[in-house]
Formats: sequence, C-alpha cells, structure tokens
Amino acid sequence: MPLLALIIKTMKTNKLVYALSGFLVLSTLLFGNAVSADNNNSKRDDDKQEKKEMKNNVDMPTLSVSLSQNGKVNVSGAKVTAVSGNTVNAATTWGSMSLNWQLNVGSDTKINKRFDGRGSLSEIVVGHTISFQGNLATNSSASPIIVNATHIKDWSVQKPTPVKRSIEGTIESVGGVSLPSTMVVKDGDKNFTVSISADTLIVNSVWVRTPFSSLKVGDKVKVYGDVNVDASTVNAIFIRDASLGI
Repeated sequence: MPLLALIIKTMKTNKLVYALSGFLVLSTLLFGNAVSADNNNSKRDDDKQEKKEMKNNVDMPTLSVSLSQNGKVNVSGAKVTAVSGNTVNAATTWGSMSLNWQLNVGSDTKINKRFDGRGSLSEIVVGHTISFQGNLATNSSASPIIVNATHIKDWSVQKPTPVKRSIEGTIESVGGVSLPSTMVVKDGDKNFTVSISADTLIVNSVWVRTPFSSLKVGDKVKVYGDVNVDASTVNAIFIRDASLGI
C-alpha cells in the first residue's frame, strides 16, 4: 500500500523537518479524527486524551493515534515489541498495517501502572499494552517513529498501590531467625507473604514488645501495614501475636 509523507516544519527556525510516512493517511482514513491541523484544537484533544488514558482505571485503552501540528504525539493501545536500556519499542496495528514506535525514556518521563500507582521502566516488558505521550524527536523517521516520551502508562501492570490495613490469621511459616525476614500468614482462605524489618513493632497478647524469634508457626497474629491484596503481600509496620503472653 503506497504511503504519503507528512512533513512538519518548525515555524521558528524554518530548518527542522520531520518526515513521517503514511501517518496522516492511515490516521485520517482509519479514524477520521486522529490528526488535527489546528494547534488549539490539538491542545484540547491532547489534554482530554491524557486525562482519559492516564487516569482511567477500569477499561483497557482503545487503539488510537494522534499527532498535533506542533509535533506532540498521543498514542493509546500500543503493544510493546522490545525493551532495551532506556528505549521502549512498540507497535500500533490495524489488520496488516502497523506503525512502529521508538520511545526514548528519560529521567523526567512519568511512568504509571494501570491503577495509577507509580511505575518503573523495569516493569515494562514485551507484550504489555501501553499508552504514551511525548514529542517527535528531531531525528524521527518513518519507521520507527521516534518519540521523546513524557508519559507512559503500562496497562498490563495491574498491581494497585498498597493501602494501609490489617490482616488477621495464622502463621503458616517463618522465613528465618533474624531480620529482615518474612512469614506467611493465612487470612481466611488467602495466604499473605509478610515482610518484616528491624523497624517492625512486634508485641504479644498483652501488648508487651517481643522479639521476632518469638513468632512460631500456628500462632494467631494480627498484622498492620502496607497491604497489596492482588499480590498477597504485606510490608509489616506492626504485628501482635495473640498466642504469646497468655
């Protein structure tokens, strides 16, 4: 399928030229409203897209591509094809047609998980679905299209930000005799891996401080800390062993 070239000229210098093959044709014919030639309309569209994709916690993103006249890029529903160093490669695909992207990730690039928790580049892997915003790089080409990313949202990393709460149950196992260590606590029908540090306060049934070595398999405990229900983990702040001190 023949591709046309979209040329974006920087008005201030009149020297910088971006050549983006097929972008306008594919976006306009397939979606009708993906590329706006008006800066003001593009700004509003980009703001709406960013709010929708960076804050929506329920549905996976709809596949879309947007490029404003000033070179700002907004993409949702891309699939990660490679990750190397500070570079993420992704593709947006419609049937047999595909646009390939190269995202330059810098120290100021904001990365979010699906549930808005702060993410990291190390969590992004091949096969993940991402949305991203950024600006066309000065050395961008037709394929891959190079973007200096300002925001990336990884919709495949679904762990919510841990919340402070309590779990209560029976110790199933204890990982070691010295801190830091872990233990497994069964709360109802769910096992939680509890991380215990030297700062974790441990008390017995009468609220007297007790050493970590006092915790035994079968003890009834209440654990308060940062709980991630989906990952079944707890970073313990406080532990009360109701089986001690009776």
